[in-house]
Amino acid sequence: MSLTKCSECQKEVSDKAATCPNCGNPINAPVIQVVTNPNTPVQLEFTSKKWKLVILLSWGAIVAGLILLSIGVPNQDENLKALGLFAGFLGLVGLLVGKIGAWWSNR
Repeated sequence: MSLTKCSECQKEVSDKAATCPNCGNPINAPVIQVVTNPNTPVQLEFTSKKWKLVILLSWGAIVAGLILLSIGVPNQDENLKALGLFAGFLGLVGLLVGKIGAWWSNR
């Protein structure tokens, strides 16, 4: 085992360590090889920020719906339960629309 210097914080780190214990910088990052057919081009798919925002807001609506339900059920508040169900439903629909929209825009 030998010591090497971290490229970020310049502290001495074991060459067996995966990351620097001081700053978390990868020391010996594993090498990942992707074997592809050279005749088949690799096409990267990028999701636009618009669809990411739709998905993020949908998850927020689902979480808000669960919070409203958890408050409304023990208190027997029908309005909070209905609002929680509605927010959860809108979140699920938005999540479905966001996933389909992201898939469709990458075609």
